[in-house]
Amino acid sequence: QLQFEMEEEYPGSYRSPDDPERVVYDESVIDRFNTEKALEYTFDNLDRYPLVVLARMGRSLEVFRVEHTLRVNYNVEGRWKIPSVLGLVGYYGLIPFTILGFEMLRRRGERLVPFAAMWTLVLFASAITFGLTRYRVPIDVAMILVSSFSLAWLWPHLVGGVRSALGADP
Repeated sequence: QLQFEMEEEYPGSYRSPDDPERVVYDESVIDRFNTEKALEYTFDNLDRYPLVVLARMGRSLEVFRVEHTLRVNYNVEGRWKIPSVLGLVGYYGLIPFTILGFEMLRRRGERLVPFAAMWTLVLFASAITFGLTRYRVPIDVAMILVSSFSLAWLWPHLVGGVRSALGADP
């Protein structure tokens, strides 16, 4: 329906690029039309906005419609499929270590504000725009850093357990 409205307001604008009747309008004109339609749609659907915001945040964190987010990564964003899937698996794998790392830092009395600020920034950006995986990069960096604390604590316990099981001196 939008294309018909655009064609009605700007004749020839929605024709095929090969069509000699096609009219190319200034981008600012087309942008104004699209902005008006977007705002009209937004205000007509304000009651859905809280749900949309949550969905955007969920997409950024890859906890909502994950399969669709993956398709956006490799169909729209131009990423390769296998690295996108492996990145998702790695992201999910970091979650338990991040939780443990946050708990360790909290118990030591360390400030968590810098890490929380990254989450806040990413979720705010997702809420006001749209949820894309690339917005999550600051969170990924924070997760790796926080996970390193839990892994540094776990490593001696894991290695010690393996050595004991093999009969070697710890």
